[in-house]
Order: sequence, then C-alpha cells, then structure tokens
Amino acid sequence: AELGIARSDWRRLAWIALALGTFSAISPHRFGSEGLTRTREKDRVLTEVATYLDTNAGPNEGLYVLGGDPVLYYLSGRSAPTKYFFWLYLTDRWDAILDSRASVIADFAESPPEWFVYGPHDLQVPEIEEIMFSRYALVQEIGDYQVARLVTP
Repeated sequence: AELGIARSDWRRLAWIALALGTFSAISPHRFGSEGLTRTREKDRVLTEVATYLDTNAGPNEGLYVLGGDPVLYYLSGRSAPTKYFFWLYLTDRWDAILDSRASVIADFAESPPEWFVYGPHDLQVPEIEEIMFSRYALVQEIGDYQVARLVTP
C-alpha cells in the first residue's frame, strides 16, 4: 500500500477519476437546469443497468461496454475484458496507432465476456458490432442502453 491506500482501492479510484473526467470533458449539457436534468436521468439509467447486471449476472461473468460509459464497469463491480475498454480507443485515429480493434476482437475470441452493454454513441465499429449481434442475444433495454448476453461463444 502506498500512501495508506491498498492497490485494489487505487484501481477503484482510477475508474472513478476516469469516469468523472470523461463525463466532464465530453458532456455538452454540463451546465443549466436542462443539462442537470439530463445528467440525473442518465445517472438513473446507468444505475438501473448496473442493478440489472448485479441481479442477473453471476459474480465472475465478464462485461464489455460499447459506448461512452466506462463507469458501468465500476457501478457493476466488473472489469473490462480488454485493455481497450473505452470507445475513444476504437476510433480510426487510435486504431491506426494501437491496432485496438484487432486487439479487442482477439480478446473476445480468447475469452468472450458473458455480457455486452451497447450504449448510445456516434462511433461505428462494424467489427465489434458484428460480434455483438451474432453472438449475443438482447435480454433487456434500459433507456438508451441494450443489455445482451452471450449465447454463442
């Protein structure tokens, strides 16, 4: 433990910092009462998605979130099955540098997560969407989020 904080707590703090930093950096509706209402609604929906996973997923079942909400990993107490857990890494610019899409696909082939959450986003990732739509079955829609479960490993 460094500074009196256990390693597992550092990981949780990093997730929280990432989620808060991401939200504050990309949210176009951070200010004003309309933005606050949208933020509260999104928080409610994300909490509902995490609650659904807590209720229906086994304790060791994996999760992948495609969209701009990595906070779902934290809220559901699950780790991402790949190091490229955030949509930004899947954009053409980052994929050209990191080959991130191929890495995600290889990670899914090796150990597919049991759960897939498809959230609202503008990014088109046909290779990963193909995996979702061919190997996962939609089990729940919560707000703008689709929760799917693995049916074909």
